[in-house]
Amino acid sequence: MTRAGVTRRRVMGAGLGACAAALAGCSGGSGPVRRLRLATGPEGGPYYAFGMALAQAVAASGRGIEIVPVSTAASVNNLRKLDDGSVELALAMADAAEDAVLGRSRSPGRPP
Repeated sequence: MTRAGVTRRRVMGAGLGACAAALAGCSGGSGPVRRLRLATGPEGGPYYAFGMALAQAVAASGRGIEIVPVSTAASVNNLRKLDDGSVELALAMADAAEDAVLGRSRSPGRPP
């Protein structure tokens, strides 16, 4: 992660990007499938299960979007992956997202 960490602008940009991607899928066009990686949580956990269910629902919709759940260590790791660009979407607890936006570290010696 960069020295600046996860900024409010990056979090908002990611949210707006996710909305734009979802709306792009509403066109029903026959263009290429847009693949979006979703940072979830550990396999077997509720966030991963949600990510899988979301991926299935999006696939069943017939839209030009594919959601690919990515197993992670949880919220803080998800936000780091979102910041470094290794995923396009991320699930996170509200307190972890707030800490990231405000630049507060969740673990000693490590940036948020």
